[in-house]
Amino acid sequence: MKELDYTARMTGEPYLYFETKVVAKLMQDKIEKEKMVDMIKEENLFQYKTKKSIDKIFNAVYKRLCVLDEYLLNIVANYNSQESKIIVLYGLMKTNRLFFEFMNEVFREKINERSYKLNKSDIMAFFDSKREQSEKVAKWHDYTLNKLSQVFTKTLLEAGLINNKVEKRIVIPSIDKGLIDHFIEIGDAAYIKAMMGDMII
Repeated sequence: MKELDYTARMTGEPYLYFETKVVAKLMQDKIEKEKMVDMIKEENLFQYKTKKSIDKIFNAVYKRLCVLDEYLLNIVANYNSQESKIIVLYGLMKTNRLFFEFMNEVFREKINERSYKLNKSDIMAFFDSKREQSEKVAKWHDYTLNKLSQVFTKTLLEAGLINNKVEKRIVIPSIDKGLIDHFIEIGDAAYIKAMMGDMII
């Protein structure tokens, strides 16, 4: 599998939990991709005021859902639970290298060290290290990195992994052992560790 490139796409394509559940249900109904977009627009399934961004958001969500197997897709489509939020976050990490590396190198290490407060300085230090490692990231403006910092924080909040945007205290989610075992079985233990720390395995 080709390694993903670094991208700042999350500034316009954040967590999108509601939209992801909408598309997951359509995928479970085996509706063709083009027909899904038509249905979302005609029935305003995303509940947007305009149709301008629907194609872009749909493509982002569809790409994330395509990395899920039927077991994971079913949970996202049919359950409003911490498990479904974790799986949506997993799909995001699987398709966004920068966000996965942040979760793996910063969030996971915070949990491992029992240092449960996530500061903006932690996120910005991560971006500084990526600037040193990648010519592409080095060219990004400070505005872009500040925006990404905000989106990363909001994503963690919406996924239930921090308590609020001010204190940003890390919350280790309580999820079913069967889901953890499933991630291990499909060879993706690294992703569950990134969200819950190494002690979970």
